[in-house]
Amino acid sequence: GLPPDGAPTYETWLVKRRTESSKGRSWATTLWVAAVAGPWAILGSIWGSGEGASSLLALTLFGPVVEEIMKTSAAYWVVERRPYLFRSRFQIAICVLGAGLAFAAIENLIYLKVYIPDPPPGLVSWRWTVCTALHAGCALVGGLGLMRAWGETMDRLTRPRLSLAAPYLVAAAAIHGAYNAGAILLGRSSFQF
Repeated sequence: GLPPDGAPTYETWLVKRRTESSKGRSWATTLWVAAVAGPWAILGSIWGSGEGASSLLALTLFGPVVEEIMKTSAAYWVVERRPYLFRSRFQIAICVLGAGLAFAAIENLIYLKVYIPDPPPGLVSWRWTVCTALHAGCALVGGLGLMRAWGETMDRLTRPRLSLAAPYLVAAAAIHGAYNAGAILLGRSSFQF
């Protein structure tokens, strides 16, 4: 049934919180999420990586899924718990793009300074262009679903339905996994010639 008259509802809570939240707090939240989400995703990718016989699955399935979830997880938390802190879809886009760019920068530094001691210039260029675009683009694809869920919440003043975002996360992970599979195949074929 309906709540008793005067009882707090999600709608009244959301409207009240949004009214109380300043634009400055909203933008501070946006910048904070954009800054922490990339390093947070790196930690997730370390957890999600594998070695040995499962490496192919780790690189093409598990790793991309974990990375894409982690790149959007901080923004997901805000949308789920404090949707009033965002004032527009654009802020969510900034969060996920920031996460993707920060993730790519950290990953590039690890690959080009740790894993590959003296990388050729072509590989350096590839990592800083193609790989960076891949991470930012996949984060944005994953974030599109989150923008959709947030938009519905703010339009209807109802709890976020984060299930709306799931197909976008699946698409982002699939794009990322397909790229990784292609890179593995190209890498192996270059050694055969």
